[in-house]
Amino acid sequence: MKSVFDKHSVAIARLSALALPLICTAQLMATLDVTIVNLALPAIQAEFTMSNASLAWVIDAYTLAYGGMHRDREHDHEERRLDRRMH
Repeated sequence: MKSVFDKHSVAIARLSALALPLICTAQLMATLDVTIVNLALPAIQAEFTMSNASLAWVIDAYTLAYGGMHRDREHDHEERRLDRRMH
């Protein structure tokens, strides 16, 4: 009969094996997302007749929105985790 510690060790080993590919995939997606925005900058500049200084604001606004979206998701996840502990 397996003990609780053996089951816990197996679960940790499975999560550890998934951690690196998951982190690499997340980094790839974030890099790809920023690359797409940077490639779209000339089209944005031409469409809206923006200066180079204005394009910097486009990048800043995108970065803030992107970071805020991920922060909200992390906050929601943390709230759900704490709710499960309390109940």
